[in-house]
Amino acid sequence: MKRENTHKIWDFNKKLYRNILSYMLKGKYITLALMIFAILGATAVLIKSSKFQFLPDFDSTQIYVTGSVGVGKKIEQTEDVVFKIEKELLNTLDFKNEVQSISSVTGMKLDGQNQPQYEEFYFQIFVNLFERAPQNGFDKYINPYLSPKYDDTDMIRNPSAQDMENRVKKMLQKYLDSKEFDELKVFVPKAGIVKMI
Repeated sequence: MKRENTHKIWDFNKKLYRNILSYMLKGKYITLALMIFAILGATAVLIKSSKFQFLPDFDSTQIYVTGSVGVGKKIEQTEDVVFKIEKELLNTLDFKNEVQSISSVTGMKLDGQNQPQYEEFYFQIFVNLFERAPQNGFDKYINPYLSPKYDDTDMIRNPSAQDMENRVKKMLQKYLDSKEFDELKVFVPKAGIVKMI
């Protein structure tokens, strides 16, 4: 009796499949168009719903404030200007949850390839950020087990480095708009090709 039920189920399935297949083959062009439309539609829905980004923004632990106070200025004059900027940053940034430290170098700045350029009127300020706190379930629950040297003690910063960059730009807007500098830039270093020397 059980064997007859099994055959009845398979017979029903075969009959249903045969009917669907014969219907689709009779209107093969309509079926082909519907299948292509369904595949493209499903692909579009999946792409829109996924959070995949081809070249995602690299979250850094540093923000660079770099610039020039003008040709002919002495290093002491550069130091005075850098001190004002540092003081502004020290008074406004969150050193408990976001920023680890601020350091500066006068008489030098890094170019676009991270090569130093030396002049008395150049300066470079490094805003060192804490590591970013885990932002998703993978980073929070799975990644600690996959990384042998995982250390989350400094992972306390919630905003991205790009958000922090925008905040530093707002803090330094009066300096960015002033004529005191020949050049003043605030940026996050980007991921790129490493040059081997």
